[in-house]
Amino acid sequence: MKRKIAYLLAAAFVLLLLTACGDQPEEESSKNESSVQDSSVTESSADTPEDEKTVLGDLLMSTFADLWTSPTYYIDVTMSVDSTLQVTENTENSSMVYSYVIAVDSDQELAALDISWSDGTHGHLIVNKNKCYNIDDEKKTYAVSDYPHNARYLGEMYTTDIYLGMINFITLESSGKTAYKEQDGSTVNVDYERYRITDIPESSTNTDDITITYYFKDNKPYAEIMSSGRGETVCRFNTVTNTIKDNGIFKVPDDYKKVDSET
Repeated sequence: MKRKIAYLLAAAFVLLLLTACGDQPEEESSKNESSVQDSSVTESSADTPEDEKTVLGDLLMSTFADLWTSPTYYIDVTMSVDSTLQVTENTENSSMVYSYVIAVDSDQELAALDISWSDGTHGHLIVNKNKCYNIDDEKKTYAVSDYPHNARYLGEMYTTDIYLGMINFITLESSGKTAYKEQDGSTVNVDYERYRITDIPESSTNTDDITITYYFKDNKPYAEIMSSGRGETVCRFNTVTNTIKDNGIFKVPDDYKKVDSET
């Protein structure tokens, strides 16, 4: 199944959680559709480089490009999706917010996802080699099912497959310093690199109007905004590191009870 996240990142997050432990054909993600628009920031511009398949700036190269070559990574992020991209009836004039942690140790074939939606819904998955543990933290139960992919596959579903930390098929368009506007109206001085998406193989979507802007503070990822005429998706990074400080994130708590997977 191609995980098309075209118009609805909100719906896609629900779909991804439901299918994360399922048996899916091994196809490359389309990575050719997104739900995004422009950010309200003040910035200085730089010259646009020559049109190439992938041209990365120094900051993206030293952060996410390096991170994806590491066997381990840990990302804590809050993602906000414009209400215009939602399919629910009660999200007009607002944004749907997702907060989640995705952690991967590919050497040990371990992965963990802990995600919360703004409507109070919570999801928690752990992948340990060829098994997926679907955890209900409220009931303190878990179900086990076969997992047909490697641990990094789960990580990609919640990062590059939804354009978070995307480094392929993008070209640096401008860079410089800017004042990043927080949700509370305050501003933070950051560096930025703005990219446009180049031709993605087998893409059926026009990506000409899509831009991805990365913001960095103290040479670390601070935020990412995906923009197009259809809306805006904002990723605010709380933590981005290649260090797993507590391996307990990959373990089901001892007091949780195993239940049947169908339950």
